[in-house]
Amino acid sequence: MIKESDIRSDQVLKKYQKLVDIDSKKLLKHKRNFKNINLKKIGLGKMSYVFKKKGYNYLECQNTGTLIVNPRPSKTDLSNFYKNSKSNDFWYKNFFLPKLRQRVNFTIKPKINYLTKNFKSYQKKRIIDIGCGSGDFLINLKKKWKNAKLFGLEPSETMSKKFKDNDIKIINNVIENFKVKKKFDVATCFELFEHVYDPNLFIKSLSNILSRNGLLYLSTLNADGFDIKYLRENSNSIYPPYHLNFFSIKSMKKILSLNNFKEIKIITPGKLDFDIVNKNLNFVKDPVFKKILTILNKKKLNLSEMKEIQKVIHVNNLSSHMLIMAKKK
Repeated sequence: MIKESDIRSDQVLKKYQKLVDIDSKKLLKHKRNFKNINLKKIGLGKMSYVFKKKGYNYLECQNTGTLIVNPRPSKTDLSNFYKNSKSNDFWYKNFFLPKLRQRVNFTIKPKINYLTKNFKSYQKKRIIDIGCGSGDFLINLKKKWKNAKLFGLEPSETMSKKFKDNDIKIINNVIENFKVKKKFDVATCFELFEHVYDPNLFIKSLSNILSRNGLLYLSTLNADGFDIKYLRENSNSIYPPYHLNFFSIKSMKKILSLNNFKEIKIITPGKLDFDIVNKNLNFVKDPVFKKILTILNKKKLNLSEMKEIQKVIHVNNLSSHMLIMAKKK
């Protein structure tokens, strides 16, 4: 069974979070510039305040369970934050790169295996990875789909310069400003949606670059997720200003439908949820669930039993990461 420590060090995570807090305080000094995004446009209904974390208000949609930071830093301030923050640089050098091999094995290769197994008709098509970073997904996809025409969209020139494959074209831009002459057959996007300023504009931009019946394949955090539901503001997944949008399965289907997507399928393949919640038992607020976890801890579950619990979370789409497939109408 995968443990959280397999893909991220607790010690490094704490250093990273301290830097995030320092960078975030600079944003909060300009709180007068914070903007309210149009929640109706992204398919959300009546909202209620649920908690504040690090100075940011999280609202919850009563109908869909979606968690949203509103108001939030302006688009310009958020963009400058990602370009200039020390925490972002630390994350890449000390958090991402040292565990890169594990991340490729635990997160990237399973995504590639799912794509290549279930969508074989796209193996010779035009494929673009949005927010491709240093290209690990594309490089590994090329090993399986040798005849695909691969592209990457990455705003950070520093990150894209680390790209080593000349057969894959990298474009320095953001999806919201990206105009195409020839549309793509597949757009992939992983762990980016939770960061974006305007979720509706982001999904609309993805829709605009895809051809008819083009495939959208993305992953993001799930508001219905086990650790997010039970740890709430104490979850490391909920850490502003990096994570602003936590859509549920229901709201994800809604925003995709509003932006001309069909045949929407959502699964939650996560394997870390039980380990994360179990080791943060003190933060669990639900008294009944906390009692159950306490009993399980005293019993000292073996690896096989822990795997069975995680399997239940996965089968019932309760993992905190969801994988989404949809086709352009």
